Amino acid sequence: MSHHIPAFLMPKKMNIDGNILGPIFVKDVRKLHIWKEFKKYQKPVLIIYGEKDPICTQACISKAKASYSNLQLLEIPEAGHGFSKEQTDTAMNAVFSFLL
Repeated sequence: MSHHIPAFLMPKKMNIDGNILGPIFVKDVRKLHIWKEFKKYQKPVLIIYGEKDPICTQACISKAKASYSNLQLLEIPEAGHGFSKEQTDTAMNAVFSFLL
């Protein structure tokens, strides 16, 4: 996805939850074509996403459906990219069910 962002707009480093990722990471991320990588993985997949997520859009969900033959989806109503406590509980229950 990041390969669509012009290089001059990409940050030199990124802070992801307190982890500083430097220019090598940023350069490598630009080369990553995530949907090509996803298609290689054929084991069961669970995707949990928020109904109002501006990052994981319906277009992404459609691509995921096309990429995975063994896909389970859980849309969290009214959620964005992050979840409230109640939404997180719903998501975690789905994860536990998926793993067990």
